[in-house]
Amino acid sequence: MFKLQLVVPNLHAEREEGYCLKFVDSALGLAEDQMSDTALIAYAIEDRAGHITDDVQPPAGLWSVGFAETGDDEGHVWFYTPDGSIEDSNGHYADYAAMNEALDNSLVNPGWSNQVDGITLWVDVPEAPVVYDVPAVPDNQEEAD
Repeated sequence: MFKLQLVVPNLHAEREEGYCLKFVDSALGLAEDQMSDTALIAYAIEDRAGHITDDVQPPAGLWSVGFAETGDDEGHVWFYTPDGSIEDSNGHYADYAAMNEALDNSLVNPGWSNQVDGITLWVDVPEAPVVYDVPAVPDNQEEAD
């Protein structure tokens, strides 16, 4: 089985401490009315659908979404980058341990998914995807119809 990345987050989305789900969903292009109310609710939806893997190590080379409980009703959500580092509403971290330490070791029951709030970041495919090298059209020429 091979994995095919479908969506790459826009890390230029607004980051605001305490609004992790807003950052994740905005980076995926969702409007506020398409977002779950909290990271814990987004986690529960993916968990009920069978999309959560209970550990802190998603597949390397892919963008994935991490979830954890925080001891309150909110939870926490973040992106795992293809190199295994983490991006969340607070910034960049080398790994899960560094993020958890920065959050006063408040994260419990971590898990990850390839989906959040209706967006699928990557899928399993039976064969390696074919990548075509398509030449760019020079600025002074129009594409043929």
